[in-house]
Amino acid sequence: MSHAPLENVVHAAPQESGTDARGAIPGPWARCESAARRALGWIHAEGRMSHLPLADPELFLAIDDLDLATRALVDSALAGNHRGTSLGPGAEFAQHRDYRLGDDLRQINWRLYGRTRRLQVKEVFAEAKMPVQILVDASASMRTGTPVTKYFFAARIAAALALVALRGRDPVGLRIAQQTLVETLRARATSTQFPDILAALERQVPAGSGDLRTALEAVAESCRQRGLIVILSDFVAGADSLVRQFATLRDLGHEVAAVQILAPIEVELPAEGDFEFADPESGARVKTAVEPIRDPYAAAVRAWREGLRQRCEGLGVHWRSVTTREPLAPLLRELLAALQS
Repeated sequence: MSHAPLENVVHAAPQESGTDARGAIPGPWARCESAARRALGWIHAEGRMSHLPLADPELFLAIDDLDLATRALVDSALAGNHRGTSLGPGAEFAQHRDYRLGDDLRQINWRLYGRTRRLQVKEVFAEAKMPVQILVDASASMRTGTPVTKYFFAARIAAALALVALRGRDPVGLRIAQQTLVETLRARATSTQFPDILAALERQVPAGSGDLRTALEAVAESCRQRGLIVILSDFVAGADSLVRQFATLRDLGHEVAAVQILAPIEVELPAEGDFEFADPESGARVKTAVEPIRDPYAAAVRAWREGLRQRCEGLGVHWRSVTTREPLAPLLRELLAALQS
């Protein structure tokens, strides 16, 4: 399919009064933020996520403070760590080997020595230091959606994945793409990296056309060490070239995860009414009644999403297609389970 069915159709939902370009939510949901701040204090005081009254999955989208929302989201998802296979200092036993001059005496298994009279050194699995590169689409189509935009949703996933990786001491980098790369943070595991990532995500406003292919080419050229590359986009335009770039990244040995984020109206048109649909990147507009196009459009979108899923999974890419109505904590939990399997 050369053109996604969304390109000229479903960016017409009017932005709700009072929302900003990033999808910040005012009004009644603002009360959720103060409640969440109290809840976060409970987390830090008790050290137990089970005490946190955050049963409402929409709360993580209602909190406008990205730092607060991300920490609550990650704690709620109960993220685990991944393990590497290289040998070195670590906490998980790998094997015994004979003692060699110069080995750390603390690594000798003295109980085993008592039984066998042989000096054996314990070797353990080292924690993986897997570079994580996160690429976020900030083109104009990502500002679609109410009450939250696709970019707002993507920023929360990106921040949560970054926090999980940094807690595991893995270096994390961030790239935000429009027509060019508007933000580039090289992969680091320093104490300032998470605030830098939050600041970069928060200062961007989706605009212009996107060029994820060029951004992925830059990632492939700069990432010599095998790692994990996560792409957050609606994949509305240029999906064919992106899939080819995914194949290149897989050939280079990278793990690749692609999360397609769509607004609900992009998946299912309203039941009735006359609308003017606008493409935010090209400016093209179409006026039509939705009744005659609703069912064919829904079928085209289903086929398009399924085609992308099959092509990506055929390459070994971790693929997930969601709408901004999806609860964030279960989604993050699923992503982490897939990436750590």
